[in-house]
Amino acid sequence: MGFDGPSDSSLITALVSGGDERIVRDPVTGTNRYCTPVLPDAGAVWLSSSTASALTPGGYRAAEAAFAALNGGERSPAAWFDGLRQRLLRTFGIAGAEAVLCASGTEAEFLALHAGRAVLGPYLRNIVIAPKETGSGVLNAAAGQHFSATCVRGDPVVKGDMVDGFDSGPAEVCAVSLRDAFGGVRADGDLDAELEMLCAEADADGRAILLHALDSSKTGLNGPRRETLVRLKALYADRLLVVVDACQLRCTPETVKGHLALGHFVMISGSKFASGPPFCGALLVPPAHVAALRRMRLPHGMGAYTTTQDWPNALRAGLARLDCGDYNLGLGLRWEAALHEIEAFYALPKGVRHDVTTAFGAAVTAEITGQSSLRLISDARRHDLPERTIFPVVIGEGTAARAAVLGARLRQPMTAYLGQPVEVGAASALRVCAGMPLITQLSVAVLRGESLHTALTPMRQGLAQLFAKLAALDAELSSSSTAVAPAQPSNRKTG
Repeated sequence: MGFDGPSDSSLITALVSGGDERIVRDPVTGTNRYCTPVLPDAGAVWLSSSTASALTPGGYRAAEAAFAALNGGERSPAAWFDGLRQRLLRTFGIAGAEAVLCASGTEAEFLALHAGRAVLGPYLRNIVIAPKETGSGVLNAAAGQHFSATCVRGDPVVKGDMVDGFDSGPAEVCAVSLRDAFGGVRADGDLDAELEMLCAEADADGRAILLHALDSSKTGLNGPRRETLVRLKALYADRLLVVVDACQLRCTPETVKGHLALGHFVMISGSKFASGPPFCGALLVPPAHVAALRRMRLPHGMGAYTTTQDWPNALRAGLARLDCGDYNLGLGLRWEAALHEIEAFYALPKGVRHDVTTAFGAAVTAEITGQSSLRLISDARRHDLPERTIFPVVIGEGTAARAAVLGARLRQPMTAYLGQPVEVGAASALRVCAGMPLITQLSVAVLRGESLHTALTPMRQGLAQLFAKLAALDAELSSSSTAVAPAQPSNRKTG
C-alpha cells in the first residue's frame, strides 16, 4: 500500500474501533465506506479531504507512539484524553472553553442538540443549514434519532428511531438550503428572510431556537453571515442559541475563537481538511454555557454513543445515568493522528501557507477551465473563509451515476482519490480538495529554500494528468453504449 512502516495488527484493529459501520473495513478491498485504507498509502494522490483521506505516515507514527505509551503503562487513558482535549483547545479554544470528543461530526450533532436543550429547555426548533451539504444523517441526529444501522458501541439500531430516553415531542427540525433548486447559490437576503421567518414562527409558538451556522459545506459554501447571527441573537436574546458546523475545519482558529467568544457552540472534525482518519469529532463549548452543561442530563440511550473520557471532568455529571464505557481507544488514536497534522500545519508561517494554498487553487482552476468537458462550480458565499480549498467539478453529463463511475475509475488506474460525488442542483460533482498534509508538505519545501514555482511543479504536473484522465474517461464512457459499473461500491457518505 505504499507504506513501509510497521503494521501492528492490534493497532490496526484499534484504529477502526469505536465507530459505526462507516469505518468497518471491507474484507475484499481493505477499505472503508469512504474508500480509504486503514494504513497510509503514500503512493496515492489524495485530493479527497472533503470526504476522507488516508492516514498519513506522520499521523500513523503519532497514533503508534500513543498506543505504545498506553500499552506500556507510561500514560493513563484519563491523562491521555485530557491531553487530547487540551491540545485541541490550545489551537481553537479560548479561556474557559471546554471540548467534548465524539466519534464523528454526526455524533457532534447529537451533542449540540442536547447542549441546546440544556441551555434553552426541551421545547425548541432546531434549524439546520444545508444538510445535503453536510451529511445525510444530520437531520436524524438533529432530531435525537439514530442515523445509521449501528451505533458507536457497535450495537445494531434502527435508523430513524429515537435514541432511548429522548422525548421526540418538544424538538422540531427545519432544514434550510444554501442553494436553490437549480444548484445556484442563494442570495444573502433570501437566506436571511427565510431564517427570520423560521425564528419568528418558533418564537410565536413558544419555542426556543437552536440555529445552525455552516462554516464550510461539502462544496465550500458557508452561511448565514456572522452579522445575521448577531442580529438574530440580539432580537431573541436568551431564546436563541447558535451552533456552528465547522466539521470541514476549513476556517481559521481565529474564526472558531470568535464564535466561542460570542457564546456559540462549535462542532469540528479532524478527518476532513486536517486529513486525520475518518471518525474523530468534537463539540467545543463556549465559556458562557459551561455552567448549563454541568446541569445537563443525557438520555440513557446516549451511552451507546459516548464514553466517560470523551468528557472533561467538569461536565461529567450528565453521564451519571448512562451505561457507557470508560474510553474510546479508536477515537483517541484517530484524534492523535489528526492533531499531528493540525499542529504541523499551524506551526508554519501563515504567509507561506497562504501562498501555497492560493497557488494550488490557481492550478486547479486553470486545469478545469482548460478542459471543455469539465465545469467548475462557483464558490460564491464564502464569507469569512480563508483561501479556497474545495473545487467541485461537474464532468460531462454530470449525472450521479457518471460521477460515481469516474471517481471509481480514477482510484483504479491512477490511484487518485477525489471527494465523493455531491448533488449540486440536477448535477453531481466530484470534488478536488487540498488538505493540511499537502499544504504542509509544499510549504516545508518552500521554507527549505525551493522557489514556490519549483515546489509546486510536481503538483501541477499531477493535476494536469488527473484532469486529462478525467476528460478521457468521460469521453470513453460517452462513446460506450452502456457505462461500466464501478469496480468498488460508490460508498455514499452517510453522515
